[in-house]
Amino acid sequence: MKKHLGAALLALCLAMAAAATEIDDLRSAAARGNADAQYQLGVLYSNGSGVHQDLHAAASWFAKAAAQGHAKAQTDLGFAYANGWGVPRNNQQAAAWYEKAAQQGNAMAQTNLGYAYANGQGVRLNADQAAFWFRKAADQGYASAQANLGALYTFGQGVPRDLQTAAVWLRKAADQGNATAQYNLGVLYTEKHALKQDFAEGARWFRKAAEQGNADAQLNLGALYASGQGVPRDLVEAYVWFDLAAKAGIDEARSSRKAIAEKMTDDQLADARKRAQNWKPVGGS
Repeated sequence: MKKHLGAALLALCLAMAAAATEIDDLRSAAARGNADAQYQLGVLYSNGSGVHQDLHAAASWFAKAAAQGHAKAQTDLGFAYANGWGVPRNNQQAAAWYEKAAQQGNAMAQTNLGYAYANGQGVRLNADQAAFWFRKAADQGYASAQANLGALYTFGQGVPRDLQTAAVWLRKAADQGNATAQYNLGVLYTEKHALKQDFAEGARWFRKAAEQGNADAQLNLGALYASGQGVPRDLVEAYVWFDLAAKAGIDEARSSRKAIAEKMTDDQLADARKRAQNWKPVGGS
């Protein structure tokens, strides 16, 4: 046992030494002006990987690489400005750096710039520009952009209102595990005057989003179980999803949980509360 432990410690020490050497090499290359090294060093400082986390140092290295036209560094620097990580929060600077990277085809930057235009953060509110940049990223398969573009088509913002096209983009994002798109697709299938109503299909998409922790989807899935639309009526399942949504801060879920509890037996309540307590979200994107 001691021999194995000694070997493990030796391997760990060698790995740490190798990592330290790699970081030293990165620092040297970054100091010589290598933009990739500057960006990678920024990522290490941002995540605290092999170095003490230092958001100021991360932003500084991102800025050096960004000034040389490094698109990923420009995107991360924009994100730093948007969140005040290592630099003062400045939405105008964030949008400016996103645009530099977006012009180079960086899908994340295009999505973030689209979001900035959609919400008037650092730029003038402009739904047309939001749709333009979301489409650029969506065409590259970027799920978040596809979800946002689908939402614009749903409400006719920056593009003509077209629920069929909305569903196409939402499904592309939903198939990649995007919980927001899964929820919105569920809404399209269950609301009147949207797509042809299909409660079973709506429930399927609500479940996928709910299992990732989307509180709105949890509320809607609970409502379907309570009414038996698209799924068999199940008060225990309804309570579980209402409880999870209520704990996430959805007021309507609290009243729905109370109403459904009044229809349940003590054994059903105990089962539902145990299941809700033990619930854990699944991964997504």
